[in-house]
Amino acid sequence: MAAHRWALESATPVILRTGGAWATVMVATPAAMVAMKLHALQDRRSGWPAKSASDTEDLFRLLSEHNTGGELAAEIAGTPYGLGALVVESAQRLLINKSTIRLRSLIVSGSPTAVGLGPLEFADVCAQFVDGLRERTASAGGESSSRRSQSRGPNDAR
Repeated sequence: MAAHRWALESATPVILRTGGAWATVMVATPAAMVAMKLHALQDRRSGWPAKSASDTEDLFRLLSEHNTGGELAAEIAGTPYGLGALVVESAQRLLINKSTIRLRSLIVSGSPTAVGLGPLEFADVCAQFVDGLRERTASAGGESSSRRSQSRGPNDAR
């Protein structure tokens, strides 16, 4: 709930035009999308393998395209409701600890562009985000620095 509330509160207006009509819609930021996608992925039922793969690919694309300098980690670390600590825990569990499961879902049920994603690239992008977010939330008092993970491997099961 915290991820969705923050997404709504931090949404930015975007003006769309089609033909002669104009509309302004509120759009979630990439950081808010990461928080919401992590929540969706952890609640996803096993009967929806294509959707799980889609969520995983969306997360990877958001992180690889919008966190190149730690921007998403910085934004999420500054969120209200303790969301930074929740996101770092979910990202560690779903993207690092269960990276083999995530990669398998991409290979079996993912889009053609996701099938070619390598385990090292996936692990590096995810670990950069998790490590950066963990450092930022720890320095902001959101999580104990003793819980830092040194894992960067795609098969780490801690």
